[in-house]
Amino acid sequence: MDSSLIIRDNSPLPEAKRLVVLVPDADFDETKLARRIWALASIRETAVLFLTLVQDGNYLPGAHRRLATLAAITRDARIAVEKHVSYAHNWTLAVREVWQTGDLLVCYEGQTVPQGFFGTTFLVDLLTARLHHPVYLMSGGYQGPVARRSKTLVQMVYWLSLILILVFFFAFEIDVDRLTTGWINSIFSIFIFALEISLIWIWNSIKN
Repeated sequence: MDSSLIIRDNSPLPEAKRLVVLVPDADFDETKLARRIWALASIRETAVLFLTLVQDGNYLPGAHRRLATLAAITRDARIAVEKHVSYAHNWTLAVREVWQTGDLLVCYEGQTVPQGFFGTTFLVDLLTARLHHPVYLMSGGYQGPVARRSKTLVQMVYWLSLILILVFFFAFEIDVDRLTTGWINSIFSIFIFALEISLIWIWNSIKN
C-alpha cells in the first residue's frame, strides 16, 4: 500500500477528468452516496462513472438497479454520469476495464475484498498496491458486505459434505457386497440406498 496515493475524506479534491466510483455489493445509503458524489463532482463539473463488480449472479439485478438509482440522482445538466457493470475476476481487473488517464478512484473507507480462502483486505490497499492510482477515500455510510459474501463458503461446505456422504456409502456398499450374498445382500443394498437418499434429502433441506 502506498499511503501517499490515498486522499482522505474532506481533503481538497485533486483535479480529475472523471470520478470512478467503486460501488460495493454491500449495505449503504444509495441516496447519501449519490449526493456526496454530486458534491464532489460539482466542484469542477467532473464527469462520474459508477462501477460495480458482479461476482454473484444473485447480485446482477440489484447491481443494475443500484447503478441506475445512483446515476439518476447524481446526473444534472453540468455533470455527465456513466455506469458500468463488470464481470471481472476482481476489482483490479474491473478498474482496468474502464481506466482512463486523469481518472480518480473513489471508494468507501472500510470497503473490503476477499483475499485467500477466508481472509479479506481493504480495497484501497489493494488498489494502491496493484494499480498505483490515487484513491479518494470516503468515510462513513458503509455498513459492510451483505450476507451473499458467505455464499461461496456455504456452497463449498455443502458440496464437500455431499461428496463425503457419497464416498462413505460407496465404501459401505463395497463392504456389504464383500461380506454378504443372496437375499441378505439385496436387503442390505436396498436399506443402504434408502438411507443414502434420505441423508442427501435431509442435508439438502438444511442447506436450503
